[in-house]
Amino acid sequence: MTPHPVLNWEHLKKLNREPVYVAALLGGKELMESAMAAHRQKADLIELRIDTFSARERKSLEEILQEVRKNSGLPLLATVRSPQEQDPRHKSVRLSSAERLALFKRALPWVEWIDLELSSEPLLKTLIGLAHRAGKKVILSHHNFKAMPGIDDVRDLIKRFKAHKGDVLKIAGYPKQKVQADEFLELCLMLKGMHRIFIAMGPHGMQSRVTAFGYGSCMAYGFVSRSSAPGQFTLKELRKHCGFYYSAYPGAIQSNTKP
Repeated sequence: MTPHPVLNWEHLKKLNREPVYVAALLGGKELMESAMAAHRQKADLIELRIDTFSARERKSLEEILQEVRKNSGLPLLATVRSPQEQDPRHKSVRLSSAERLALFKRALPWVEWIDLELSSEPLLKTLIGLAHRAGKKVILSHHNFKAMPGIDDVRDLIKRFKAHKGDVLKIAGYPKQKVQADEFLELCLMLKGMHRIFIAMGPHGMQSRVTAFGYGSCMAYGFVSRSSAPGQFTLKELRKHCGFYYSAYPGAIQSNTKP
């Protein structure tokens, strides 16, 4: 048995029983403390939301990435979210495509993963090629903070994801009713044979953040000091809820992830 080409061996073993836990960290004075807390709280991966970094932090990006790696001992995921798909609750910097590309390029030597929106057409081909040639993995994502994607939307996203040869497909939507979150997870369950992350945001999607792995979603996001998306649990809460759920119902879990 050999490791899967997308997720490393330790992550693959974890996927047999529970999701890969991602600590989503925003910029600011608490960043380094949060990175150390992510290690203590047993995160598997740290997502750095570089689009929330101040101008001073962006100027010192390489130094910050090195320090986060040193303080946490964890692999890193770099995200420079497009203005169109940023959480409207955050006053994030609205960076141009050229600025985002430059930040991604600077981050690549220090990270294992990047997250890029499928809507970021000017960056897709260049950045995916750069990442894959450097041995990095690419999450191709879609975020809608107003509604849930329907089955036709999901089909279109899958088509574009496959055309661009991404490694993991991430789809996040905002349900107005819990039934929409449930239907969304049923769509996730249908996509056997591909790595995917399905997230229902907001109050009606909170339960899905714990149960999604049972439908094939491979990563679960939590925050340490400030949330990066509506309805997100703290990393500590997320691990507690998932630990209870998946230890209680191990026979129901099928990760659909095979080496």
